[in-house]
Amino acid sequence: MGIRMIGNHANNLPLESKRLVIVILIFGIFASFNWINYTYAQEAKLSGTHNTTQQQHGVMITSPTKGEQVPVGELKISGISTDDDSTDCQVSVNINDLKPLVNATATGPGGVNDYSNWTITFDKDSPQTIKQGINDLSSKLSCVNPSNVTRN
Repeated sequence: MGIRMIGNHANNLPLESKRLVIVILIFGIFASFNWINYTYAQEAKLSGTHNTTQQQHGVMITSPTKGEQVPVGELKISGISTDDDSTDCQVSVNINDLKPLVNATATGPGGVNDYSNWTITFDKDSPQTIKQGINDLSSKLSCVNPSNVTRN
């Protein structure tokens, strides 16, 4: 003796189960958008007929990496930028879009004004701290006269 089912099996589900399936599907779709990483590249452009390449400005956080789990408390952030000791630029950082941005320390090979490598540490006494859960880290490269940033 077997059980015989006729028709659309989904119609046999209670309304609450149908709603739960729909909610799970919608949540899955939205959650998948958060796992997509975007990478942007910048190219150097040739300026006029001279052999001068104008450098595009940029800054990137290299540590911690996107999605890395870090303990609440002290947080050391490091990164790289297109700056060097011959340009008048500075890197600043914030956590969770809090203002004001906090100045990083230049650690590039050119000395105290070389932000090609930089670092900053936030601790319990810092104006900004990380919180339990997901945190947004942002960095900004500010240059006094960006038109003077050229390479021969």
